[in-house]
Amino acid sequence: MESLTRFGPNGARHLDLLHHMTLQTSARNCYEGTIGAIESGRINDRIRLDLDEGVSLNATLTHASTERLGLTEGRCALAFLKAQAVRIRPQTSGDADSNLWTGRIDHRADDDTLTEISLDITPKVRITGLAAPGAPRGSLLAGTTATACFQATDVLIGTFD
Repeated sequence: MESLTRFGPNGARHLDLLHHMTLQTSARNCYEGTIGAIESGRINDRIRLDLDEGVSLNATLTHASTERLGLTEGRCALAFLKAQAVRIRPQTSGDADSNLWTGRIDHRADDDTLTEISLDITPKVRITGLAAPGAPRGSLLAGTTATACFQATDVLIGTFD
């Protein structure tokens, strides 16, 4: 990595990029995409991040964060979402500020109080969350269809520089 710094003015940039590539978080759901739209507000902005095969997610950020990150349409960005913030339901339901993704249950793990579920949304997009409180346990089985619901305010956005 030290030899990269010898490649002129971009050497440090390459070193920084390698450093960022080693980022690890506790978020189970991490996505890379392209910013497809920004709805600017006085305080909050709504960001649409386009992922794979027509899947997108909405994130709510402060306008100051949008500016600080230099977010613009067409820019590549990352989205992070803790599994604790995702509710898996057997049917499609959610409020107006929710992200709703429907997919097939691939994995399920139970303990005494929680059920963790992973849904395959597309061959390249997967989401992990918890069964919604009150969801019938028998309705969320591997191979069945379910819906992941998460709030735009629970999505963290990051950039590569």
